[in-house]
Amino acid sequence: INHNNKSSNILSLCEELNIKPDSVVFLDNSKYERAEVKAKIPEILVPELDDEPYNYFNILAGIKELSYYTLSKEDLNRSSDYINLRKSNLEKTKYSSHEDWLKSLKMKLTIENFKKVNLDRIHQMYNKINQLNSTSRRLDRSTILKENKKKNNFLITARLTDNLIDFGIIGLLKFTVKNKIVVVEDFLFSCRALGRGLEKYFIEITLNDYLKKNYQIKFKFNKSDKNKLCEDLLKSIFNKKNKRNEIIFNNLIKKTYKSKIVSIVYH
Repeated sequence: INHNNKSSNILSLCEELNIKPDSVVFLDNSKYERAEVKAKIPEILVPELDDEPYNYFNILAGIKELSYYTLSKEDLNRSSDYINLRKSNLEKTKYSSHEDWLKSLKMKLTIENFKKVNLDRIHQMYNKINQLNSTSRRLDRSTILKENKKKNNFLITARLTDNLIDFGIIGLLKFTVKNKIVVVEDFLFSCRALGRGLEKYFIEITLNDYLKKNYQIKFKFNKSDKNKLCEDLLKSIFNKKNKRNEIIFNNLIKKTYKSKIVSIVYH
């Protein structure tokens, strides 16, 4: 709450939360405020509310972007997580370097094989993550389960906690292994955990053991309007790109972390 216009405040919040404006729904019963936001940030969804509050339910119920089937643990904790994320960012100013701040967080990354108990969150990631999504595939629960039952298929998730926030599952790598070739079909990473370098580290700790054994790593990549960030990340570590639109890794991925910054737990 301040004297800035609504569009400026929304953009500031987007930057703080690591989300794009097209992930925002702006609700306001003021026609002027709605017009100001739509004019300044066209990609934001701005429903036309009227001055009768008893109509709001029906208006909002008709917006598919606000519908959901289930709420994951991550959803239920999201408001408190954002509050703690703001506290963490304020604490960051007390440290002389980014690395010192990361060390202070006492981050723990838990690497897990696929567990059915995590299916709701995995399904949500496939259908909601845009920026760090290598193929932008949208999968239903039955397809996720079916693919995971196939021989030589692996689905690895990463769960993050620090001294303020339990982020839950933030990363996913789904790949097949055959004839000393690893084909990564999906790489997904939550924007909430950006700014810590963990997205590259997750790839490193999951795939470098294969590279040490002279396996070739291929990342499938489908460019979309929203995954430029993922493309830039993969470009920063890949060796070459082939005609099948696969990104090829032949060498060990450069280490991005020291052991003092984040601890790893395998389940």
